[in-house]
Order: sequence, then C-alpha cells, then structure tokens
Amino acid sequence: MDTNLIISELISLSVYACLLIGTLSNPYTFGFDDMMRRTVAVVVAAAAGYVIKNRVDTHSRFEVRCGDKANPDMKRIRDKLAKESYQWPWWTLLDSSGNFVTLLGALRSKRAATSKGLIEFNREILTLDCGGCVGLDWHAEPIENPQAIIIIHHGLMGCGKSFYIQSIIPYIKATRPNWMPVVMIARGCGELPLTNSHGFTAARTTDFEKVVGHVKATHPNVPVFAIGFSLGAGIIGNYVGQSGDHSGLSGAMLMSISWNYNTQPYWFFIWSKILVQGLVRWLRTHSHALEHIVDVEQGAAASNIREFDSIVVCQRYDYKKVEDYYHDASAYKTADRISTPTLAMMAADDPVCCVSTINDTINQGYGSGLITAVTGTGGHTSWPLSDTSECESFSDKICVEFIKELLSNLESDK
Repeated sequence: MDTNLIISELISLSVYACLLIGTLSNPYTFGFDDMMRRTVAVVVAAAAGYVIKNRVDTHSRFEVRCGDKANPDMKRIRDKLAKESYQWPWWTLLDSSGNFVTLLGALRSKRAATSKGLIEFNREILTLDCGGCVGLDWHAEPIENPQAIIIIHHGLMGCGKSFYIQSIIPYIKATRPNWMPVVMIARGCGELPLTNSHGFTAARTTDFEKVVGHVKATHPNVPVFAIGFSLGAGIIGNYVGQSGDHSGLSGAMLMSISWNYNTQPYWFFIWSKILVQGLVRWLRTHSHALEHIVDVEQGAAASNIREFDSIVVCQRYDYKKVEDYYHDASAYKTADRISTPTLAMMAADDPVCCVSTINDTINQGYGSGLITAVTGTGGHTSWPLSDTSECESFSDKICVEFIKELLSNLESDK
C-alpha cells in the first residue's frame, strides 16, 4: 500500500472515531434517543469515509492511452508509463477544483528554486525572416558532446524563470548531466525586445519551427526533443501535427495542453482575470511596435484573456471573431497526423486548460506517435509530489522517463 492510501485510511479511521466519540458523548441529544444518535453517527461517519475514499480513488487515477495506429515501440512505452504511480501530497485531498493544487505546487517549486539558486542562462538571439526575434536561453554550463538537446517552450508570458522550468532543468541536470536544455523565449517575453508588430500567438508555429531548424543545424548529430508547458504545449502540439514526419524532433512532451481553446474549465474565468494582467503589461511594454495596428488603450482595458484576444490578436491578424483564432490555435485538428513520438499529459482538475478537450482529440483520432496521459489531480503545470527528494513535480519525472525510452529506441535502431 502506498503512502497516499495509508494516509487516506488513517483519515477515514479518524473521521469515524471523532464522529462516534463526539456524538455519543455530547449531552445535547437533538431530540433523538441514544440508539438513534448512534445510528446517525455511524451513517455520517460512513458517508464521510465514502467521500474520502472516492476522493482518493479519483486522485490516484492515471490513464495512459495511444491509438490503434501506434507502432510497437509506442505501445511498449505506453505500457511502461502506465505502471508509473503519481504520489500526490495528502493536502491535495482538500482541493477538488485544482486551484490550490496549482498555487501551492507552484509556490513549493518556486521556494525550492530560490533556496537552491535560480538557474543561469546564456541568451542567444535568433532573428526571424520577418525581422522579429526569439530568444534561446542555453543552460550556463556548456556540454561539449551532448547526448540530447531539450528545447523547452514556456507558457503564457513565461520565461526561463517560470517555476516549471526552474523545476525541470535542475532535475534534468541532476539525473542526465549530458543532456543540454535550452529555453525558447517567445517574442517580447522574458525581457526580449519586440522588434516588429508581430507578437507571439498560440496559432503561430513557424517561430518554433525556426528554432528547431537552428538547433539541428548547429548540432547536426544530436537528437532534439521538445517540452512545452501550457501555451507552449499547444504550440508544439500544433507543430508536430502539422509537420507530420518532418518535425525534426526525436520526441515531444506536452504538459497541461489545451487541445481545444474554445472549451475552458469552470474555474478559468478567475484565472483569466489574473493572467490577462501579464498580457496587459506585455502590451504596454511593446506599445511602440503595435500602436499603429491595434488599439493599445482598448486592449490594455481588457478584463480577461478573451477580451484581450478579441481586441489585440483579432485586430492584428484579421480574425473576424476570437472563436476563429482559438480554432486556428487548437491542436486537436491535427492530432491524427502526429507521427513524432509525443506524450501529452493533463490533470483532471486543471483549472486553466480543460481536460475534457482530450475528447476532441480522441474523436479526431490519434496519430501513430501520440500517447496521452491523464492524472486524477495535479492542477495546471504543477503535479506536486509527496516526496520531493528527487524532483518537485511528477511531470519532471515523466518527461525524463519518456526521453530515456526514446533515446533507448534510437540506440537500438542503430
């Protein structure tokens, strides 16, 4: 029996004991005789035990699947990943919405990163054909002959300091020191200048394509993998679907992806009001590059992400309505063409990216390279662990295991 099940059983026993002792010793009878009070106490305790047991079963869910077109190697990896167990902290039982799991998981990762010292990067500026630029933040410790290069794409308004990046890179360096991580910084993010009127969008994959080509050109004999978080996961998911057999990647991992941006979870209305503040700061910072195309003041007054996208993105890229932009950016449309080995993981309680959008992918069909995984809890890009002695997040462990398996396949194919 694992730690979480032991905790759940202890909680159940405690609830039974407290309710029985408290009720039976209470002189206030609520109008029932002694036998009736005993019966009520047992029923209440049983109901509480059932609720806790159901919450534990939900949290312990870990579903891993692939499609009928999956090759034997992908099916083998699916079966191996399915044996992994997400050891969530006991306090996640107190949250069914995923909001506190997301917040507390992020705070724990930030605290751990701060205590160890933030990762240092060496930035490379990559100029794009349109005159824009993206950043490549290479880990400050160079590797002469890396076994693999891992391109990490941040989420909305993220950068190399984002908690999930500060969590996964130390784990990669600690367990696989000959892997070289590099963080792709989107246009205008992470103190990167916006050099023309083209900002980052969820629908554009050409920037990532340019990064992959550049990395492969400078490291021609090294397998290249990609990890995307949230918005970055959606962009990479779109890219591997659109590029089919020509992605240039040996594998991709999509953490907390939204397969369909036109569907949001219940709690997104709160997160949307929080996250739009970062977009507004981005807009004001780069207003000089955008003010001749979009109404900056109107965009800066947006109260949520949908309003911001309706004003800024739709005006800049001539979308008639925001639903068209979200459809254009949604990766489910090309999921059946994903042949690059790809693992997409979501949490059932993600309050930002709706887990039900995986049904759109299932209906579209799985490409030969796609594996999806759903955990019962984990929030958004969080997945905190009960034991953080090795790493801070379950997603860190899963990504490294997936890459290890793919590298093993590459070695056996030589």
